[in-house]
Amino acid sequence: MWGASEPTGCDEGPGTEQSSTNGRGDVVEEYMKACTGFGTIIDYSIVLQLKGDEKMMTLATHEWLRYDYPQFTWINDDELNIALGNVAWVSHKVEKVGSIRITYSYTKTGWW
Repeated sequence: MWGASEPTGCDEGPGTEQSSTNGRGDVVEEYMKACTGFGTIIDYSIVLQLKGDEKMMTLATHEWLRYDYPQFTWINDDELNIALGNVAWVSHKVEKVGSIRITYSYTKTGWW
């Protein structure tokens, strides 16, 4: 049974043109999924695709980011820093994928 709050369609793909590739060819980028129904719901996340792997792995989900964020910095092929700027919430923070260690930097805003 279809209800007014059920999504009628979703579009998904890179959320911005901001992405970064390490020397091995692993790619990190912001990803967005927008579903419409009764209003529009948008999910924002950071994903990592390892070279040669067809699937993307979600590293973190977050609220809409402001200004020039997210920012991705590969320290080396096995260390990635993800800067999110000022955010009210971040969840599902994966800190290791294979040999890659992931750190996050951000400032929480709002009521805690």
